[in-house]
Amino acid sequence: MGCALLKFFEAEARFPGDTAEIPTTAVAYVAEQVKLAPEEFTAYDWFGRAISRHRMEILGVFGFRECTVEDQVQWAEWLARTSSTVWSPPRRVT
Repeated sequence: MGCALLKFFEAEARFPGDTAEIPTTAVAYVAEQVKLAPEEFTAYDWFGRAISRHRMEILGVFGFRECTVEDQVQWAEWLARTSSTVWSPPRRVT
């Protein structure tokens, strides 16, 4: 039932904290699509290797990846270029 995770992530841009966050109607819909009984969802291991693998695969589908040193350099350069023009602290009126 990792497909339910995929649909939840697609809608919420995050993973659910527990099964209660995924609506039963969504579970039923996904179960029907993958030809499983909705009850299979309750047997899904939320702490095992399978969910870790599913999460990594889902992140890959949406283009997420680990931050590299080059990413950090680019981020720092962007921040240095834009931070002084985007925000400045409020001035005190005296």
